[in-house]
Amino acid sequence: MEDIDDTPYIGVDQFGNPKFHAKNDWFMSKYVNLRVRAVPALAAFRRVFGSINCGNEVHAKIQNLEASDMYNDMFEARLKAIPVDELLDAKKALHSYLEIANNPLAKDMAKIGALREAAVIAGVTVIDEDGKTKQGSTLADFYKAVGAALPAAPTVAQPDTPETRH
Repeated sequence: MEDIDDTPYIGVDQFGNPKFHAKNDWFMSKYVNLRVRAVPALAAFRRVFGSINCGNEVHAKIQNLEASDMYNDMFEARLKAIPVDELLDAKKALHSYLEIANNPLAKDMAKIGALREAAVIAGVTVIDEDGKTKQGSTLADFYKAVGAALPAAPTVAQPDTPETRH
């Protein structure tokens, strides 16, 4: 079997070494960009440094990297520069809440809270001026608001069975 991953193994200490950071600023930049967008550290690390660097020492490597001055300076600069809508929009928020709601390891209260927030974002429910949750607008409400009639549901042909013959 041919090895398709030509990423080199990098020792734990290298991730805390300023000379390593300076020589590998492209990798540092890519990692920082992922982390600024809230990609979990382990996933970002694997994407940038490859699976070969994700063995038993991976958490120490991430800690060394994220504790470095270069990482923190780059992170702060990128976070300050990125527009908010690149970090979060309704679809990203909805996706994140649905991940929590469907996570088998999440506590029930966290799932309920996440599903409640997802329903508000999706418009399934709305929060009124008193802070109470109620059903959101339906398609019938939309047609009523624009002064049109709700179209009739299409008829479905029934199979030719003895029960439906007249």
